[in-house]
Amino acid sequence: DQHSLVSMPIQFNALVGLGKISVRLGNYAAAKKYFRRVLEGGKWLTPQNKRESYLYLAEISRNQDQFDDDSHYLSMANSNDFNSTSIGNHADSLLIEAALSGYESDTTKSEFEKAHHTRIGGALWPISYDAVDTPNLKPLAKALVYYQATGNKSQQARTLLNHSYFYHRQPEQAKALLYQALALYQELKYDFETADVYLELAETDIRLQNWSDALLNAQKSLRLAEKVQDAALGSSVNRLMAQLMLLKARQEHSTDFYQQALAYIERALMWAQKIESPLAIANSYFFLAAIYSEQSEISKASEYFNKALELYKNRNDHISVATVSLYQARLLLDQKDWALADAALLALQNDIKQNTGTKVFNSYWTQILHISHVYRARCRYEQRQYSESVNHLYLAE
Repeated sequence: DQHSLVSMPIQFNALVGLGKISVRLGNYAAAKKYFRRVLEGGKWLTPQNKRESYLYLAEISRNQDQFDDDSHYLSMANSNDFNSTSIGNHADSLLIEAALSGYESDTTKSEFEKAHHTRIGGALWPISYDAVDTPNLKPLAKALVYYQATGNKSQQARTLLNHSYFYHRQPEQAKALLYQALALYQELKYDFETADVYLELAETDIRLQNWSDALLNAQKSLRLAEKVQDAALGSSVNRLMAQLMLLKARQEHSTDFYQQALAYIERALMWAQKIESPLAIANSYFFLAAIYSEQSEISKASEYFNKALELYKNRNDHISVATVSLYQARLLLDQKDWALADAALLALQNDIKQNTGTKVFNSYWTQILHISHVYRARCRYEQRQYSESVNHLYLAE
């Protein structure tokens, strides 16, 4: 009837809008429901709505560590239904091709999914930290050319932002790409995307040890994140602010900065729990434990290290498990429990031996192994086992 002809498109568009809003608010259960209903839209379902719904379902799956579902939805988004002579559609397909190529790389899939990575909902896909020879760069470069040809500034900026993720080891190159993306997003007045770029710039400045720039960019990101009220972004930027306050607390030996770090990380945890992201929750627990550890609140530090450790183990995140184990051993050293600390460090070293085949994170394993030998040298020295202490110092070199 006439009423249904009018109401069905309105209801359908309302479902699309409710799905997008639910993603921003971190209500992923509701968002999944809305986008699945969109996919059941019958004659009202356009190829663009279909692709967009699958991409949102992929993003939700990724944020909840459901990587098989992420790969599945990305594949569905790039199915033959979306074949088109449109340059814009072809560029979209190239972006998804880049995403899927990350899942086809054994090194990428095994490492990035489980890496000690503080971003939540940042990268569109799993990526290797080695920009050289990564399978994702060629389709990205093509997509950027197509978007420039169509004048689509939003997608140009998104492609530049995604491109920057591949230069983790080359932060100056990453910053050049990020500033290009930032200029486009600011011109478009896209607050969420601008906040996301500022967050990436802050993290890049940390890698360059540009502490003042990192704080400035993080503060800009925080102001916009509070304005748009996005849960995933809110968790990430508050955690980064906590990291920066913790650094200032160490530098200036100030309890005020410790309290600020605690306030930021508690907000980060609140947002992480809202979106039910295991990685975001685990990272927040880890920072809480680190803050309490530096304030000599041993019982609280142990509690949150254990919570983080459990979640990292559930993700088979060996890098993060090793990092937490090292911090836990340091707690035992601070309590002068030399025998227990030595046993914990030995267990950590045995775990490292099983994981040194990793290509991307070899240098990180080496760093953890070095610190663990220094700590074991201290344990053996305090137990008057001097020759063993010297041996561990040699191994630490």
